[in-house]
Amino acid sequence: MEMNKIKYIFRSLFLQGFWNFKKMQNIGMLFIMYPYLCNLYSDKDRYFKRAIARNLASFNTNPSMVSFCLGAVMKQEKVLAELSENMPNFFEQEKEWLIIRSSIATTVASLGDRLFWSTIKPLSLVMAFAVLCLGQVHFLNDTVALNDLGLTVLLALMVSFLGYNIPVFITRYRGLALGYEGNEENFFGLINFNWNKIIIILKTMGQGFTLFIFIYGLYFYFLGAVFDAYLITKVTLLAAFVVLSAFVKKWNMPNIYLYLGSVLVFTLVALFS
Repeated sequence: MEMNKIKYIFRSLFLQGFWNFKKMQNIGMLFIMYPYLCNLYSDKDRYFKRAIARNLASFNTNPSMVSFCLGAVMKQEKVLAELSENMPNFFEQEKEWLIIRSSIATTVASLGDRLFWSTIKPLSLVMAFAVLCLGQVHFLNDTVALNDLGLTVLLALMVSFLGYNIPVFITRYRGLALGYEGNEENFFGLINFNWNKIIIILKTMGQGFTLFIFIYGLYFYFLGAVFDAYLITKVTLLAAFVVLSAFVKKWNMPNIYLYLGSVLVFTLVALFS
């Protein structure tokens, strides 16, 4: 691919900087594409203006995987530039360009939301909490001196930051090349990966880290506890919220309701205890 990939990957970081309610990420996408369009249509002013207008069409996708869309659109723009002297074929290809741009943006949006928003972001968070647990940082202990555990906290923040952003930049880098070199048959590189398998593996990792945190938290929370009414109350509350969380998931209710219910219950317990 005859282009500076790093340049376009860097520009893609600004995709949402121009977000608007009318056409969403269209200006951000044009911002990324602008140098490429200038090179393609440097001696074709009429088609350059048309390309600008074309790239200002509505656009919305997952920003972490936008490079797949970017590579595909660049490939199609190159085809259009080569057909600019053949008007019938140009108009036909332009219609196909619009269809490809829309379909790949929708697919990437759905896939990227599942992979990054619903899987990698929570995984990076539970990884950070696992580091805190291993470093003996217990938020249930109000006597902990965080200034003595600053290195552990810093390490947890780094794990969370890198755990999310490394996959993002790998995807951006690989996606640009795959999207450009791909075609309709492999949907511009998207079907080169078994995304469902990747998501399942990452979710399993997240569940494993969550189970570790839960067991470790129970161990710390009940360490040295005396079997009395206070302990029974704590165990009952914990069991109640575990059961409630299962029902919340089963009924597809927003987690905010469980959070609000937890705040209400703990407030009532604090008032009347």
